[in-house]
Amino acid sequence: MATAVAAAEGERVLATAAGAQPVLLAGAPGGAPLRIVLAPPPAAGDRDLVQALQSAGPRDQFYLSLQGLRIERPVTAVFDVYFGLPAGAAPSPANPYYVGDFNFFDVQSGRKSAVFNVSDKVRALLGKGLLSDQAAVTIVAKSEAGAAARPSIGKVELLAVAP
Repeated sequence: MATAVAAAEGERVLATAAGAQPVLLAGAPGGAPLRIVLAPPPAAGDRDLVQALQSAGPRDQFYLSLQGLRIERPVTAVFDVYFGLPAGAAPSPANPYYVGDFNFFDVQSGRKSAVFNVSDKVRALLGKGLLSDQAAVTIVAKSEAGAAARPSIGKVELLAVAP
């Protein structure tokens, strides 16, 4: 399950999803996974994502942040989240790319965020050479969302936080 993390002074964005429009989540369990490709922000210059991750300090923590989660109607759907899952690979909570899951159960105002500490996951994937510069966040509905709920994500970021 996602956990909250406060913004820290040493926080920096390593990668973000392109586009300013919210991403509508798929609604049916077993449906096509939603793949959101991450890229370093323009301020990163020529540095690619793998270089940015490898150059982080040994005590830096990595967080995958899904911000502006929104629904238009109540929904009980649960969504699995994967980081770095290669395109076309079958998502499974047993694979090394699985991060966790999130839901909309506690959404009162229609908005919330989900933040995952992916530090150990990222370091393990880097160590095995399983991350590419085209890393993506893949989201799969585990349960029915319902079309009327229109669950969406406003912003996806991979953050590094220095201790």
